Amino acid sequence: MKAKKLSTILFLGILSASLCLTACDNSDGESSFEESSSVPTSSSTESSSPESSSTETSSDIESSSSVEASSSEAENSSQHPESKYPEEFTGYVGETLYGADAVKQYEYGRLDFEGFTYVRWAAPFFDNTLKTPDLVNWDTYEMPKYDGILTQKDPKWFVVKPGDKLENGLVVKSAHCSFQKSTYVDGTTSINQSDSEVVFEEKNTLTLTGVLYCTPDIGGYMTEGDLYFCADPTNSLIPVIDYNHNSKDKYYLQKAFFSNAAFLTDGFYFRVGNIDTDEIDLSGIIKKGGICEVTVTLDNIRLNAGGYGGVNGAFGNIVSIEKVSR
Repeated sequence: MKAKKLSTILFLGILSASLCLTACDNSDGESSFEESSSVPTSSSTESSSPESSSTETSSDIESSSSVEASSSEAENSSQHPESKYPEEFTGYVGETLYGADAVKQYEYGRLDFEGFTYVRWAAPFFDNTLKTPDLVNWDTYEMPKYDGILTQKDPKWFVVKPGDKLENGLVVKSAHCSFQKSTYVDGTTSINQSDSEVVFEEKNTLTLTGVLYCTPDIGGYMTEGDLYFCADPTNSLIPVIDYNHNSKDKYYLQKAFFSNAAFLTDGFYFRVGNIDTDEIDLSGIIKKGGICEVTVTLDNIRLNAGGYGGVNGAFGNIVSIEKVSR
């Protein structure tokens, strides 16, 4: 196994990719997953993670989108920069949005809105090498079990505004979103989110089970001791914003690889602090370069995609944590 061959380095870096999830019709409205035998040409493998290959700079990693453009977007990358913002268009839940209501308008087609954004619940899907030891082919950094495409039936978006209380108890403090109109060389247009952020009240807490990882001393572009938590959405309601900026009808699973483990789930991993600076003593939970399953309670929760707040991802502070023994 390649990870073992490189064990002296302690860390191979996280690679991540996305596996396109394409919405399909479902009359009963229930969510489920099905595995397809082939991948459409519009799907692609993208990479992102808190830790990337050694060729990336710090600014590359911190400013990169959690999920990069799909191949269908790349094929249509030649856009007219003079495309005008739309006067009106349909939002994610079927409502009509007006360009005149935007707090800022851009001649190249972007509209910034204040006071709302769109959220859905993370799909109930989670796998990792602690659960499935043969999940990863470490020679190729692939997950053969998931080479096919997964489709989610009838995913549901909903609008959130300041003061709204979500089903999991979180109360929205602020929300923002932006839309981008793109006009392609063949004359077709599309309007999708380009930025989104939702901030919840600071003292709201959310208790989640999942995988916690602590970065070792690798130098360069990562801070030693940073903590990353990938929540398991099969037993909790985890809010997700449109982190791929592709369209409301397409979804992605995040793949992330560590030196001795990997996980696959829907949505962002959480950045939850640093083992050296957090007030909570984590010495009995995890060490640098380690990975383990935990139950954690977070507050100061924020989801950001596309530039609001400077860094993409999900964020929270650890209030309490307990290691899960199997």
